[in-house]
Amino acid sequence: MKSCAQCQSTYIVTDTDRQFYKRISPTFNGKTYQIPEPTLCPECRLQRRLSFRNDRKLFERTCDKSGNKLISMYPSGTKTAVYDREIWWSDEWDPKDYGQAFDFTRPFFEQFYELDQKVPHAHTIAFDTDNSRYTNSNAFVRNCYLCFTGNYLEDSFYCYNAEKSKDCMDCLFVYDSELAYESVHSSNCYNTAYALHSKGCSDSMFLENCTSCKNCFMCFNLNNKEYCIMNEQLTKEEYEK
Repeated sequence: MKSCAQCQSTYIVTDTDRQFYKRISPTFNGKTYQIPEPTLCPECRLQRRLSFRNDRKLFERTCDKSGNKLISMYPSGTKTAVYDREIWWSDEWDPKDYGQAFDFTRPFFEQFYELDQKVPHAHTIAFDTDNSRYTNSNAFVRNCYLCFTGNYLEDSFYCYNAEKSKDCMDCLFVYDSELAYESVHSSNCYNTAYALHSKGCSDSMFLENCTSCKNCFMCFNLNNKEYCIMNEQLTKEEYEK
C-alpha cells in the first residue's frame, strides 16, 4: 500500500504491475533503465497524462511567424512559439533545426519538455476545415462553431466528438446523424432531440436506449416502434393529437 504524493490517497502497486514495468523498461547498449514504481495514485496519474491536452479552450493571439491574428489553443505568452497551422505544415521552416542529442545521464521527460518548448507548435489541431475558425481537434468540418474532436461535420454548433453529421447542436458522441439536438452517444438519427444511447431513430424526442423508432416521445428500451408516448402504443391520430 502506498500513499499518493499529490493527493495523499492510498493505492496499490501489484506484482503484476511490477512485472509490467520490468517488461517495458528500455535497454540501450546492453544497459536496462528500470522504470520506477509510480509515486502517484491512478487518478492523479491520469490527470497528469491529460494535462497537456487542450481541446476546448481557445484564445486570441498572433502567429509568431507571420504576426497574423489567430484563434488558438495556446494563449499569448506561452514559452513555445506558435505558428499558423498552414505555416506549420509548410516548408517555411525546418523542424530539423530543433534536433538535439539525447543525454542518457538525464531523465527522459525533462529533456522531452525542453524539446517541446523549443519546437514551434501549430495553433490548432485540425485538417481541411472551412469557415470553422472557433474549432479544434477536427478534420473535414464545414461551417462549425465551438465543435471539438469531430470529423466530417457540417453546419453544427457546440458539439464534442460528433462525426459524419450535419445540422447538429449541443451533441456529444453523435455519429451519422442530422438535425440532432442535445443528444448523447447516438447514431444514425434524424430530427431527434434529447436522445441518449439510441440509434436509427427519427422525428422523436426524449429517448433512451431506443433503436429504429420513429415518432416517439419520452420512450426507453424500444425497438422498431412508432407513435409511442412513454412506451404506450398509440394510433397515428392519437399521437398527433
